[in-house]
Amino acid sequence: MATTVHRMTRAAVLVLLSLLLISSQAGAASSFNEEFKAGRPLAARWQWYQENPAHWSLTAHPGWLRIWGVNEMAGSCAPVENLLLTTPPSGDFKIVARIKVKANVDYQHGGILVFRDVDNYIKLDKLYNSAFGGGSVEFVKEENGVFPTSWPHHSANLAKAQDLQLKRRGNTLTALDRPVPGTTWRKLGKYSLSGLNGFRIGLFAFAGCNTGAPPAVADFDWFRVTTS
Repeated sequence: MATTVHRMTRAAVLVLLSLLLISSQAGAASSFNEEFKAGRPLAARWQWYQENPAHWSLTAHPGWLRIWGVNEMAGSCAPVENLLLTTPPSGDFKIVARIKVKANVDYQHGGILVFRDVDNYIKLDKLYNSAFGGGSVEFVKEENGVFPTSWPHHSANLAKAQDLQLKRRGNTLTALDRPVPGTTWRKLGKYSLSGLNGFRIGLFAFAGCNTGAPPAVADFDWFRVTTS
């Protein structure tokens, strides 16, 4: 009898260890690191929203994903194109991306996107806005097609590579940036994720409502997602 109990206990332990291993592997699968390399296609996890193949490239700036941004989601400047999106991990997560932007016309910008649809999204981006003094980082939420009258922002050097971070904890999304890679993170602001059920995450570039202006040029070195 004692031997039988001992064997049953070992079996239970093996089952438990198997379940823990499966759980660990599932968690690892929800984290990923996308390094944008010339000659290597985008991972299968990505989907383009309104793709325009002429306006993105993995070879124009080798080692970076380049998106030439046109139009805008806010206001009447649609249709948007080339939103690069993927499904986020369930639960809490952190996104970090390294970005630089070539822009010198108001509202040209590019960055990280949390996207339900064109009327409901949150974006953290590098932007040219003369009202902000030129180059800046901004954090914006549009809900039900209503764009805010004010939002967090501070100055930035658009042409230099800069790390942007979005951190989800429960129903709250917090934005941080660091003007020089490897330096201390600066907190920019936070928003509730209310109204964004079923959102996806990804990257974008827009040119704003500037008729005749050249596209914004946004370059993305990498996009990293970790769970916690």
